[in-house]
Amino acid sequence: MFACQKGDSVRDNKVLATVFDRNLYLSDLETMIPEGATAEDSTLIINAFVERWVRDAALAHEAELAIPKDLNIDKLVADYRSSLAKNNYEKTLIQQFLDSVVTEQDYLSYYEQHKQQFSLKSPLFKSYFLKIPKKTKGIDKVKKWLKKDNVQHIDEIKSFAINAGALYLLNDSVWYQANELIAKFPKDAIGQHELVSKKMITYSDENFKYFLKILNKTDAGEVSPLEKVRNQIKLVILHQRKKKLLREKKEALYERAMRGNNIKIRSNK
Repeated sequence: MFACQKGDSVRDNKVLATVFDRNLYLSDLETMIPEGATAEDSTLIINAFVERWVRDAALAHEAELAIPKDLNIDKLVADYRSSLAKNNYEKTLIQQFLDSVVTEQDYLSYYEQHKQQFSLKSPLFKSYFLKIPKKTKGIDKVKKWLKKDNVQHIDEIKSFAINAGALYLLNDSVWYQANELIAKFPKDAIGQHELVSKKMITYSDENFKYFLKILNKTDAGEVSPLEKVRNQIKLVILHQRKKKLLREKKEALYERAMRGNNIKIRSNK
């Protein structure tokens, strides 16, 4: 019996287990056996399922006995079913009709209208960072390149870092929080005050040389740059669109039902 494979016909719908008035039949498990499973594997799968089933069935039996007399379980089930159906339909509507494209103008408009929501609790920094193995030849060139006010040698720096197997952050459009940059250095090597007060920070330990060039910074209390809150704005815009879409679809369904004379509201007077 346990060796039957997926796709085999079941001649007799045999009972595998009984708990009070509940039965588990062999046919209930047919789809659980992977095609090509050995007899031993089939046995393990079915036995494991039976063990779980009898425990769950025993719990379900006791749970039904413990249902308070004043609890309308049928109504709860009907409400839950209705809620599942409604949520699934709303998900379908969103997949079919939601405009998920957020344009640059959408970002700018929301950002300008809600700047007060984006006040910074801590400073942000744009920077270049490199962590280079200390034995790398020509490492002093990196420091000279970084010291220039406008870094003209970014391509050379990136090429040098790649060849040296260095860790680097060389994207001048990304804003970092202080703790993100501090974490790139050994513990207690630098603090936030150094990020705020210095434009160039160098540090060495036994194995690496660290370079951090501050390109730009904001202060706590200032409005966050748009780039840092772009994802947040997108989520808000899409959420607002979802609410509007569902509200409009709900109203359209109501109007259609009214026109079809499928809604009747009776006075309770």
